Amino acid sequence: MAKENKFIKLEDIDTSTAEENFSKLLNEKKTYFLNGSWGSGKTTFLGNIDKKYDKKLIFIDLWQINDSRPLLEIVFSKLHPVIYWGFLAFTIGLVSISILSTNVVNLGLEQYFGMIPKISMWVGIVALVVAVFQFFKFKTDIFYAWLFRHVPFGKKVLIIDDFDRLTEKQQEETYKIFSLLKGKLPIVFVGDISKVYTVKDNFLSKIIDRRVELPFALHPKNIWETYFGVLEEKFDTILSQDFKQLIVNEGRNLRDREHFNDYVNKEFFERGKSGHVQIEQQLLIIYTYLFHSNLYQNLINGFGVDIDEGEDVPKFLITSQVDSLYKYNENYPPCFAHNQTVYFLYEEVTNTSVSELEEMLNNDVLLKKQLLSSNDTDFYKYLSANYGNFTGERKEELLQLALEYIRDYKMSDTISYIIREKEIEIMPPKQFMGMHGNSMMYSIPKERENKTDEEINDEIYNGWKKVLDKVGYDLSQQVYLFVKYHIFSFHVLGERFSDIQCETILHSSDERKDIMLAVYLSSKNLWTEFSKWTDGIWEVVSSLTDTQFISFWILQGIISNGRNIDDFDYIPADKTFTVWKKTYSFDYRNEIDNSQTISKIKNRLDKMELGGFKFKYAIDERYRRED
Repeated sequence: MAKENKFIKLEDIDTSTAEENFSKLLNEKKTYFLNGSWGSGKTTFLGNIDKKYDKKLIFIDLWQINDSRPLLEIVFSKLHPVIYWGFLAFTIGLVSISILSTNVVNLGLEQYFGMIPKISMWVGIVALVVAVFQFFKFKTDIFYAWLFRHVPFGKKVLIIDDFDRLTEKQQEETYKIFSLLKGKLPIVFVGDISKVYTVKDNFLSKIIDRRVELPFALHPKNIWETYFGVLEEKFDTILSQDFKQLIVNEGRNLRDREHFNDYVNKEFFERGKSGHVQIEQQLLIIYTYLFHSNLYQNLINGFGVDIDEGEDVPKFLITSQVDSLYKYNENYPPCFAHNQTVYFLYEEVTNTSVSELEEMLNNDVLLKKQLLSSNDTDFYKYLSANYGNFTGERKEELLQLALEYIRDYKMSDTISYIIREKEIEIMPPKQFMGMHGNSMMYSIPKERENKTDEEINDEIYNGWKKVLDKVGYDLSQQVYLFVKYHIFSFHVLGERFSDIQCETILHSSDERKDIMLAVYLSSKNLWTEFSKWTDGIWEVVSSLTDTQFISFWILQGIISNGRNIDDFDYIPADKTFTVWKKTYSFDYRNEIDNSQTISKIKNRLDKMELGGFKFKYAIDERYRRED
């Protein structure tokens, strides 16, 4: 079946072999019981035989008949409609003529029939018989019983449909008909034999010559396995064995499957949920709606599901499946626990479809826009859920675009995710496994086995350097990325670039002198040691651009942009910053006076205020402790 966005059409199940075999059985004028639950395809099975073979199947569904006529009369009218309606019309005609010929209603018809005395006589006799018959309320059973004994049936087969749904009284009346017709034509009782009243008395077994089961092709296991295959192909997914077993174990039949498929088409295609919901979760909710309305109502009301492991298997299967809907997963489309409303029946979708997201990934203009999206967007959720399945070519394209944005100092959760994934590709991290006493336990990937921290850092650095050199990052831009995305700390970078000099930084053409100066300070253990700074350091500080100047002093703890230090290069829209006149050390609880340091940069700050920056002077009391 094609994966186009069209309705799923249920194909007819091939039961031709079983139909042929059953047709041969009907050559004998015996009584049969075609056994199967309601909705299992019995009537369709018989209908196919009626169409294909030289048999005239007469269906009588007494359960649906709303007729005050005696049962024998109803059956006769079905088996011999021409005789029944012809005789009825003939009788009514004669009675009508008789009435119209009386003195009460005299239309002068007697003059015509008077020309033919015999006709006139017979009209009178028939009218008299009918009148007497109606007056004394004679039962017609004797008459129709006589007709059954004398009228031939040819190749007709009597089908008593939905026999199990008749009342006990109706079933008893049917047995009376059977006693009249037994041996005159094939008779087929259709229904669920376990629900027939007299089966308890073993009466049915005495009148049934053969009990016939529906072909295995119509068994729930077979019809649903075929349908599961259609669903998996249509939605390009693999359904869990638990979900499949749930439906098969509950014995859902053909009619159930038809209803289920109808709702699948309505929800996925008419309401456009395909690509907006996780397939199996939506299928489970449709199934719950149709066959476990109480559990569906619990979902709507936000109630949990009580699971009792002592429950019978079918009940345990459905309750455990519904309970699993409340568990979060990070796949895309969002799971039921993340976005419940869209999964309920008759609700409209609000999230972006998978096909639309794929279009974004394949369109350069749309992709560049989406790369700046945050982690609460559909694009981010889809990217993070499916990144591992992307081709190497797509991952490379995403990485190149991310690096272009980073070069322009544009950040987003999506860009951070792409960088993290590349970092894992270069060197998988240790995985925390838990605590053992006071020690933390980690799982070590094979890429890190038997290697020192220095060797591991070398591999990480060389792996990234190869990538960044390819896109033209200078050394300072590379170091910026290492720090910004927590690949290396300033301390580790200071050890790696221990030979860097202020003179080199000052005259370098590198983009981020502020970052390289911070690396230099780390390599010389001069981080926040302002009193030990040389003139060369201050000269580099003075050479920084305004934004780099701000970033540098945020790293040194003198200026704040109102955010965490990880966002050291964030510039508020109103360009307002806080200059800390005093701070308190978290480690030593002592007051730190920054006045001398501020005095050295005050002129620069004043000039920057003329350019639109704003500086508030305050005391940072976050770590202040009362004596």
